[in-house]
Formats: sequence, structure tokens, C-alpha cells
Amino acid sequence: MSCSELTAAASRQSVVARDEAGAAARWRRHTDRIGRHTDQLEKSAEAAWEHFVEAHPAGDVVQTAAWGRSKAAMGFRTAIATSHTPDGELEGGGLVVARRVALLGGRLPLLTVGYVARGPLVTGDDPARIDRVLDALERTARQLGVAHLVVQPAAGGEAVTARLTARGYDAGAVPVAPVCTLVLDLEAELDDLIAGMSSSQRRNLRKAKKLGVQVRRADEADLETFHALQVATAERQGYPPLTLAYLQAQWRALRPLGAAEIFLASTPEAPQRPIAGTLVTAYAGTVVDKVPGWTGEAPALNPKLACIWAAISWAKSSGFRRFDLGGLDCAVAAAVLNGERATEEHGERNPAAFKLRFGGRVLILPEARQRTLNPVLRPAVRFAWQQLAGNRRLKSFINGLRNG
Repeated sequence: MSCSELTAAASRQSVVARDEAGAAARWRRHTDRIGRHTDQLEKSAEAAWEHFVEAHPAGDVVQTAAWGRSKAAMGFRTAIATSHTPDGELEGGGLVVARRVALLGGRLPLLTVGYVARGPLVTGDDPARIDRVLDALERTARQLGVAHLVVQPAAGGEAVTARLTARGYDAGAVPVAPVCTLVLDLEAELDDLIAGMSSSQRRNLRKAKKLGVQVRRADEADLETFHALQVATAERQGYPPLTLAYLQAQWRALRPLGAAEIFLASTPEAPQRPIAGTLVTAYAGTVVDKVPGWTGEAPALNPKLACIWAAISWAKSSGFRRFDLGGLDCAVAAAVLNGERATEEHGERNPAAFKLRFGGRVLILPEARQRTLNPVLRPAVRFAWQQLAGNRRLKSFINGLRNG
């Protein structure tokens, strides 16, 4: 090849290289625009969902995108399923949380179980609309690889429960949120709330104040301290404690929204060393007592009671309408609703008795329903659920499913 031919070939290669570089740059700009547009669409869809949840009468923090992010930080797979009318109006949806879990101590292969707590949320009770929302929920669950889906409808979700039953969802599923609870009406004045307590609860509250129990709101630097309190309570009551990483993930996801608070109590002798605490969520008019913690020290000072009363007072002054005491033993709830006094057998010596002494209204909410979406696995999953029912392993399974 002559010198002139080599020069021409090099020139052609240079032009091709420039063209390829230009095309690559244009493609990067194009994909960047698509990425930014996709991010904008996702943020817009998330904002629409958050508005929908907050405005819904049964909206709950466990249906928010922020709650999903706290779960995703712990290795859960999460996605929000939504359904729209032909006009584009958001008509309902739900946050699906999924995790691979072992059944029967690992004797069965790992199974991806998904759940929807306090959802789905739907506008109205029209069966066709509910079915469209449930279709979207199941599609999203399958996209997450879910083989078995547990759905626990929100308060007032009887119409959703009816459609779940019609679609083949069974009763007796693992609860993924409290079925029974006790709620205080914060429209009442604080003095009226105190008057609604049992005489012993009022006396203990006055004693805590008189003896100088100090309660303060915590910040992120206090999470390790609160975690130690929570571990002490879990060990004393015999249930698996939450991990510090889980508490940190939940705090970091919810706190920027003002949806999480921790109250810590200490004695006047050691004001820098908290001995009791409680974590509450605060969302859509309701504050929920979620996670208790107490070393067991100074029971005569009632530090646990002082913490919860501080949370109630804060919720009232912040304009919240309800304070949910975070679940109640359903045997106790049934007894109270039947006009019976809680006996030692179903409450006097467990946390339910402490909660009942606040007064308030007992609520029984919809139970969870379940369906194995993969028909091939239905016989094995049904057998595993029968083995778990009424067994201590059920508590461990629930903990693994909900908390990791």
C-alpha cells in the first residue's frame, strides 16, 4: 500500500471513530434523558401514591413508599401495585413486601412469601374495582417472584375480604399486622384521657411524675441505647428482638417524614441513662405505639407508663386524632367486647392488662388471608401451614417474614 493510500485509510478510520464517538455521546445523552424522565415518572407516581394513602380513611404508614424503603434496606423486595380507572384516576393499590423464607426448619425449599399489611387500599366498595386492584396486586407479587401471598386488609376492609375469599384466599393466614388493638380518642382533653384510665393507672402516673421520672424525645444518636432496651424487653417476654440495623433502617426512612419518634425515660438519680423507651409511628392522624423497651429496672417508678403518656401527650399537642396502643391479645379483646372483665388467664399478667388500664376503645380488624399463587406449590405450602399452626415455630416464622 502506497503512502497516499495509507493516509487515506487513516483518514477514513479517523472519520469512523469520530462518528462512533459522536453516536455514543448522543446515545448517552438520550439514555440520560430517558433516565431522568423515568426518575421523574417514578417520583410522580410515588408522590401520587403517598397522597392517596394519606388521604384514604384507612391509610397507614405501613402502606407508604417510605415504609417500603425501610424494608428494602433490610433485604426485602418491595413494590407498590396500583390500579387506575380508564380516565387515569388512581383507584387503589398496595405495598407488596416479599422475602424468601424457610418453612418447617428448612425441610422444604426456600419459598418467596409476599405480604400486604393494612391493604390494599381502594376507593369505595365496588367489587369490580376491588378485583382490578387485586389483579394489580397479584401481578406485582408475581413480578417479585412471590409464590405465596398473604393479604391483611385495612380497617373497614370487609368488602376486600369478601373479594379475597371469592378469589380463593384462605382464612388462617399468618397475621402481618395486629388483628386486635386498643385506640384512644385524642379529640378528648388530656384530663379526660386521664379520667378514662383505671384508678391504678392514674395512681401510677401521678407517682411517676412525683418521683421525678424524666422523659425526652430521642434522636438517631440514641438508637443503640433504645435497641438495648428493646432487646431486654424481648428477652424478658420471650420473643425475638429487632436488630439494630432494622431499627436504623426504619428510623432513617420514616424520620425525614416526621413519621417516627422515640421517647426515653430515665430516673432522677441517673438522668443520662435511659431505662425505658418506646418507638411510635405518626402518620395520617394516628400515632401507633410500635416498639417497647425496658430494662426492668425501677418498676415502682413506672418508667414504661411515663414513656407512653409522654407519647400520648405529644401526639395530642401535635394535632393527631388517635393513639393506637399497638396491638392487643385477641382473647382479651373478645372478652372486653363481650362485657367480661379480663382475667388472669387472658390478660392480667400480660401486656394486654397494662394497655387496658388506659381505657380507650377495643377494635377487631380484618384478619389476614392467604393464597399460593403458584398452583404447583399449593399442596406443599398447605401442609407446611398446617404444621406451623399453633406451634412456637409460627412466632419465629412471623418474625422472619415481617422483620427479617
